[in-house]
Amino acid sequence: MIKRSEIKSIWHNDSIFDARNFIISANATNIYPSRKIHSIYFDNINKQMYLDSIEGLVPRKKIRVRFYENLINSSQSKKKFETKYTYEDFREKKVQPLSNQVFENTYYDNIYGLCSKVLNINFIREYYLIGESRITIDYSIKTSNINNSQTLIPIEKIIIEFKSFNFESNAELIENLGLRRNRFSKYTEGINKLNIHNEYSLS
Repeated sequence: MIKRSEIKSIWHNDSIFDARNFIISANATNIYPSRKIHSIYFDNINKQMYLDSIEGLVPRKKIRVRFYENLINSSQSKKKFETKYTYEDFREKKVQPLSNQVFENTYYDNIYGLCSKVLNINFIREYYLIGESRITIDYSIKTSNINNSQTLIPIEKIIIEFKSFNFESNAELIENLGLRRNRFSKYTEGINKLNIHNEYSLS
């Protein structure tokens, strides 16, 4: 795993057109077609990953299954198992093939113990580049309970994220653009929207 800087900013209104035009006006280059991203998040019986995120504890992690959907032909990538690590000043992500254990809805983590699927998140992501920073814009974010995936609840926020292996230039870029840094977790927002802080089920 490689350390990288990841800085998030919550866009100040609900217009993807404004957010996109703002980034493009900063001489950003579109580097990849937009995709719809699907994530399935895991947690233990105490929702400890959710609580760690709420408290801002570090180090912490999130565990999820993720796959990508082509917006033109609706084709889907293979599902991958991802572990996202958050430290004080950097992030790391480990991506693995999907194991039979995870496919069957549970995963045993060395820190959090037995974890099961909690909720779904899906959203559309656009990809840009400015200098050494890859910029993503996430919008149309929706969540659903793992036991009721047909009922989608919107998370009405647009997230601009700056990712780079050059920590200094990444911090300078967001500052020069006049954007505010924000802590934001789609998983945490999903738990709050669905009001399932204390709910747990091995599906």
